[in-house]
Amino acid sequence: QRDRTRCGCADAQLADLAAEVVASDQREAGLAAMATVHIPAALRPSCDGRTSLEVEAATLGEALLALEKALPAMRQKLRHEESIAPGWAASIDGVIASQGLRTRLAAESHIYFHPAIGGG
Repeated sequence: QRDRTRCGCADAQLADLAAEVVASDQREAGLAAMATVHIPAALRPSCDGRTSLEVEAATLGEALLALEKALPAMRQKLRHEESIAPGWAASIDGVIASQGLRTRLAAESHIYFHPAIGGG
């Protein structure tokens, strides 16, 4: 059992590394997606009322970093360390981002943030 856990972690780390290499290659080749990040209504006052922002990114994490760079008031509001901030969920083109910040973007993706729904 312990070996499987280690192997799973190694597989996840390898997948992360591969995703970083692909994203880097895409950026160098000018292939990164132009995504539209839709700013949640609750956070718009800290962004001068902006409702959205177009960013160049290959992953959800890159899109959030670009959003934070363009709108410093958004820093750490939707992202916490290496994951989506507690209390928020993200959807990309209508599908919940199940891989968190590693979720890949398609060309012209639309990213929305929603209050996370708890329960069971």
